[in-house]
Amino acid sequence: MGGTSNLGKLRAAAVLDELAEEIREPLEELSAALPAGVPVTRAGILGVLRAWRRLGVLSTLSAPARLAIRARYLQAFERILDASRLSPGDFNAAGFKELADIMLRMMERKGYGQVPVRELRGMRGNFAGELFELLGQNYRPLQRDLKYLAVGQVEILNDSKTTLVDANGNPFTMPGEFGEPCKATDITIGGQPFMDLAYVSLLEPPPGPKVDVLSLAVETEFKMPTAAGKAGKQIGRAQVRYDVPKGTILEATVEGRKAPVKVGANQIVFAQNSIIRTLVTPTGTPMYRYSFTARGGYPEHFLRIGVAIDPKAIWQMLDVVMP
Repeated sequence: MGGTSNLGKLRAAAVLDELAEEIREPLEELSAALPAGVPVTRAGILGVLRAWRRLGVLSTLSAPARLAIRARYLQAFERILDASRLSPGDFNAAGFKELADIMLRMMERKGYGQVPVRELRGMRGNFAGELFELLGQNYRPLQRDLKYLAVGQVEILNDSKTTLVDANGNPFTMPGEFGEPCKATDITIGGQPFMDLAYVSLLEPPPGPKVDVLSLAVETEFKMPTAAGKAGKQIGRAQVRYDVPKGTILEATVEGRKAPVKVGANQIVFAQNSIIRTLVTPTGTPMYRYSFTARGGYPEHFLRIGVAIDPKAIWQMLDVVMP
């Protein structure tokens, strides 16, 4: 128990040293406002997150005091993003305040404040991946390129010479044309997370009221550099993951649709031998490379995309709010 406590103290001290100008002064200013017995010294703080948690749970903390600490965090975010040439909009946030709140909600959802210190390192990696996924889903240069790929795929889908099949492998006869590709997120299959992002095209006109036919023109997974090196099996088994029990539903939030799109396996259409799968990772400089994997048990080609985002910026953002 004492070893864990000492580790927490050392980690807290290191974080506060790194962010001394942003954090120490407001913590000292708050010492008189906090209830008796609530420590604000370095030894009593498990990273900067504890300060955030106090903002939400201490009813005795004054509104000006909360705003003082929040302002310091926002300054740190702004400095990091300016240096990396990113903006809150790249994370689908209206400003630095909303971006900070997005990160804190992410951490609260994962139960960060309740886990033992020994598990924090692993959680940092998970948070970094989730933060990069959010960034990738909204990073305009990447989205422009993915949509360009999707437009080409829709042309193939609508070519009368193309052989189309559904997710069960059965031939599909097209009674219309596939429309302009749209971004899809929150993609699940059978209620479980399925992929990070896709550009999908819906058949026009739809075959019936409230019935859609969908093609995933571009499938995308986001990975931080270390995780990307281990993603071969996931990419390699992309197609076989559609082989699900009868009645299983794929659900996605599609741009331009008020309600989620829901389709079964016979409503998911592919252009045979022409499926675009991509793996996106932050590399600092743009990179596009076709890759091959057989780690899923069968040959699979995919496009490896490196975006001009320094992965250090992701870690620095996490350093602001967690040890």
